Parts: sequence; C-alpha cells; structure tokens
Amino acid sequence: MTGEGDQSGTGQDSSPRSSSCDDVDEGVWRYARAERASVIVDAADYFLLMQEAMLKAKQRVFLIGWDFDTRIHLTHGRRWWQRPYISEYPSRLGGFIGWLVRHRPALDVRILKWTVSIFQFALRGSMLFDVIRWARHKRITFKFDKAHPLGCSHHQKIAVLDDWLAVCGGIDMTDKRWDTREHAENDSRRRGVGGRQYSPWHDATMMMQGEVAAALSELGRGRWERAGGSDLPHISPSRDSLWPENLPVQFANVETIATARARGRLRRFICVTSEKRSASFTRKVSISPRVRSARQSSNACKSPTRPRSSSYIPRTPMAGWNSRRWTMPGQSLCE
Repeated sequence: MTGEGDQSGTGQDSSPRSSSCDDVDEGVWRYARAERASVIVDAADYFLLMQEAMLKAKQRVFLIGWDFDTRIHLTHGRRWWQRPYISEYPSRLGGFIGWLVRHRPALDVRILKWTVSIFQFALRGSMLFDVIRWARHKRITFKFDKAHPLGCSHHQKIAVLDDWLAVCGGIDMTDKRWDTREHAENDSRRRGVGGRQYSPWHDATMMMQGEVAAALSELGRGRWERAGGSDLPHISPSRDSLWPENLPVQFANVETIATARARGRLRRFICVTSEKRSASFTRKVSISPRVRSARQSSNACKSPTRPRSSSYIPRTPMAGWNSRRWTMPGQSLCE
C-alpha cells in the first residue's frame, strides 16, 4: 500500500527491511506482513469502521491527513443536545477524540495536518475551539506540517492505531467526503457541516492489521519529527485485535505489502499487494483513479505479463475528482 506525497529529502531510506525479503523493488521503501487486509470503498464505510477501531485503541491513535475537520460526524454517537440524558460517546469527531482520551487513561492522540489548510480555520468556526481545547490536554497533540518544498503538499492519508492496525489510502476525515457506494444523485444524507448537499464523492482506502502498521507508524514518526513535533515514543504493538467486527477480511496472512513514499518530487504510485498461496503466487493490483488514465491502464492490461485485477477508473483522464463519469458498476478493468 502506498503513502503519497511525503516530499522533503531524497526519497531514499536505509531502514532495515522485513527479514523475508532479500531486496526491494524500485520505488518500494519497505516490505511488511499483514495478518489481515481489506479494501474499504467510500467514506460511509470508512467513518463507521474507523470509529469502531478507534474505540478499541488503548495506547495511541496517530492520524495523518491532507485535511482534517473536527466538525464532521461519525456514524454512531450522541449529538450535543442529547448529552444530559445520553452517556454515549459523541458522534462529532472533535468531541469523540476528547471523549476517547477521557475514557482511555493511557491513550495518546497525535494528529498531523497539512499546514496550508490553517487558513481554513477562519471559515471553520468551532474547529478552532476544538483545537484550543485539545491544547489543554497533555495526551492530545495537533500539529500542522509545513516541512515540504514550496508549491508542494502533503497528501498522505494514514491512520495507525496501537502500531497494530493501520489505514492507508485516499480518504480524509474531513467535510464533504461521506458517501455510500451507491452514490445516489440526491441522497439527502450527503450534506456538509453547513447543511448544504454536495455532489457524490468516490474514494477508497485499505485497512491492514499486523507488522505493516508498525512500518507505517515509522513513516509517520519521521513526518511528525520533521514537522517539529516532539519525539514520538515507541510503543509495543498491541496483540489484541483492533479489527472492526463488521469488516470482512479480504486478504489473510499476506506475505508482503509494499509501502512506498516520495520526497522532494511529485509522484504517484500504483499500490501492489502480493500474496503467497501455497505453491502459487498471485499479484493483485489496486489502481487509484489519479494515477493513470483509462488508456494507459487499458494498454497495461494488454501486456502478456498483465496482472489479474479489477478496478474502477474514470472514463476520461482527470475528469474531476468527484466526477460522475465512472465506469458502470461491476465493470472490470482487465477482462
């Protein structure tokens, strides 16, 4: 699984690799194993599953995002006016984070957000008050990341819980991301924090449990420290499963997951997950809509060495990140 856009330095790393790999392929920073892995499509499922996983975390919740908005509501929980008679955790993300640290005595929360979006605070009202309240709590640390060249951005979307469960992909925990897989044109639930309805939004990410989470935590630790954060103490990865009960396991005992990163240049990656099944070797490729055009991907599939894959891509290259011009449901990239 890839992380996008970490952009300072040379892109090379001398960190040790998984002992099962003698070498790494070009563009790969680290190989790591995963006990479980599943693709999560669209933010309706992602917000539900992340909330369930964060409720199980006991040591650390580490969130890295291009954007982060404390005003959004997760799937479950009470609203502010229900507080006098409902003791359940809040659904609003800002309140939910505060509730977690109050009810988990050892939990440490670190949030890293791209610094350019600091200017959005003037338009986000209550988010500023959330960050001020968090600043008074010793176990919640919120930082802006400006450690990148002029004109670049940090575009990674990573979450690591207890160094044992991780998410890496394309979904931010921010406004105007929630949508179901149906992408209904007039879904009344698809409204921003201001109450206005927005257009359908499609995205995906991958949730993984196992050693790969510690690798992504290390990547995040480097980001955190380069952004001026204090040293991030190492923790012992939890051996208790943080896997959401409602998420089917698509890949079990994955031998290697390749993690890529880029610094100092604008790059996109194809995420490659390799899985060993007894004597056979199967390669599965997940292609982000921003990585390649439909024509490029089609040509790759015509290659004699093409991988077996099934992906949804825009009919026209860069037709718009929330474009409605998608392939028909069930259409496979490689026939």
